[in-house]
Formats: sequence, structure tokens, C-alpha cells
Amino acid sequence: MSMTPSPTSPQASPAEASCLSSPSLPSCATYTYPAANVSADIAKLCGAMPDMPGCSIQAACKAGTVPASSSACVPFTLLATLCTDMPGMNGCGPWKALCLPAASQVQQCRTYPPIPRCVTHMSM
Repeated sequence: MSMTPSPTSPQASPAEASCLSSPSLPSCATYTYPAANVSADIAKLCGAMPDMPGCSIQAACKAGTVPASSSACVPFTLLATLCTDMPGMNGCGPWKALCLPAASQVQQCRTYPPIPRCVTHMSM
């Protein structure tokens, strides 16, 4: 049986697998979570709960209401915002594994943090 990754559930590369399980490794400093995975995670989250503020921001970015050049429209920032709001949701596992450990070396987590002071679904 072939385990060919689909666009919505790509298999982890060896580098991804090691950084997901041990983000404190020095080699993870240059690791970037793949854009296809970020998009799949956002689609999963917004498909399950489209009324989350992060999903509304994503829709505004796509519609041009928020300029696409805005840092709020960066997909990894949107994923971070969604997963900070609802960390227990299916779709947040990889982001939590990469970004929540205090010793994480994954620079992407620091470069693209959640949107500051964004209203959360839980506070609405």
C-alpha cells in the first residue's frame, strides 16, 4: 500500500519530523514549516470553525479589505493567531509542537507570531 501524501495531508519530511518532535535542536533554527501544510492547517481550522477571528482576518486578506502585504495576512501568522485562540483544535498540533516549547529554535515562530491583542473566539 502506497503512502502518497495528498495536498491536504502531506507527509512529514525527515527534517520536519525531527523539528516537530524536538524543536530545540540547533538544526531547527532554519527549518520552515511548509506553506502547503500551513494552508492545509488553516483550511482545517476555518472549515471547522469559520467564525474564529483568525478566519475572518484571512477572509479580509483574501477579499483585499486588509492589504495582502499586511503582516496580519502572512499565513504562518494567521495559523499562529488561530492556534493561540483555540490551541486544542485539530490543525494546531504541528504549530504547537514547533512554537510552544520555550526552548524552540524554530525562527519562523518568532518571525511570524500571532497577531498582537487580537480578539479571541473564547472572549466573544
